[in-house]
Amino acid sequence: DRLAAQEPQRWLVVDGAPPKDELEQIIRRGVTDRLGL
Repeated sequence: DRLAAQEPQRWLVVDGAPPKDELEQIIRRGVTDRLGL
């Protein structure tokens, strides 16, 4: 994971994966749904 630590942006961008900000929105939405907020 040394490479991931050096390039935090790159490992998030996988083929077919949404952009980082979109990914954060999806995660936040999932967490919100789980907490019932």
